[in-house]
Order: sequence, then structure tokens, then C-alpha cells
Amino acid sequence: MIENTEYIAAGTCVCRHMGNLLGKPSHKPTNNCMIFGESASFSVGRHFTKRLTKEECLKVLDEAEEAGLIHTYSNRPDQFTNLLCNCCREHCNAMKAIRRFPVPGQVITTRYLVNIDQDACTTCEACIPRCQMDALKIVDGKLTRNADRCIGCGLCMYVCPADALHLEPTAEGLVPLKKC
Repeated sequence: MIENTEYIAAGTCVCRHMGNLLGKPSHKPTNNCMIFGESASFSVGRHFTKRLTKEECLKVLDEAEEAGLIHTYSNRPDQFTNLLCNCCREHCNAMKAIRRFPVPGQVITTRYLVNIDQDACTTCEACIPRCQMDALKIVDGKLTRNADRCIGCGLCMYVCPADALHLEPTAEGLVPLKKC
């Protein structure tokens, strides 16, 4: 997506900004809600966002991953709504609502689930606090994943020192996406 667009912009995360205004500050990056294409050009022209190069965009995404933010993308075939937010469970209203749902994996259309290589896993538990949907836990001395809660964001993988976590396509993920 990033390679195929000519115009990328980023602005302040409304959810974390609202948290700051309400006295619930976030310590995560805030200027990482992105917009692409014609809408990005429009928002930069009105000083809502700042234009990014492709390299700057990738750096912002890396920073978001390091901070434990979930990349959420809304693309519509109308070419005017191409948003990539970087969400957290503390401030994002959508993530808070999805997290309360008993089966978050059915609320978010995910094309991946995290798989655990039990032979490589050291049960260090670094991944558990990174999982924003509480899909990972230790059971009988082994790391387990609740597939109903996993949304396939991959945040857990970035902190695994043993490289024991990998995203695998779901059955739905093997089907090519098509325009509505």
C-alpha cells in the first residue's frame, strides 16, 4: 500500500489527544494516524496533517510497533477513505469496545493468527503484556493462544527474544481480497 501511493500524510491521534485533554495522558507516540492518496493531499492542504515521504511513513510504523500500537487499516474502494491508525487499548474507543467483546477475533476481520513454536518458546512472558486482546497466557507451564481473542496484529512477535511467535494466514487469509 505504501509503495503504491504517491501521497501519504500523518496527523495527531484523536483518541490519545482526547485522553490527554481528559487528564488520562498517553505515553505512546501521537502523530501517527495516517491517510493516503487524495484525502491525504486534501488534509495536508488544510493543515490537518503533515505530508510524509515513504521512508518517514515506514519509520512512523516502526515506532508504533515498538510502542505496542496496533496497525488498523480502513480501505474502501472509493479511493477517498484510506486510513491507517495505530491504536492502543487504553485510548482507542474501537479497541476498548472490541476488547470487551468475548470473541474479538470475530469482530475484527483478521487474515492472520499468531502461532507458537513450543520448542523455541522459553515462557519468558514478554509477549503477554503486549497482547492487547489478552489472547496469550501461560497454562501448565506453556504459552497458549486463545484463537477467539487473537486479532492477528503481531505485536507479541516483536518482543519475543526466542523468535517463537509467527503469524500464519487464516483460511480467510488465503482468499484474495476484492473490492466491494
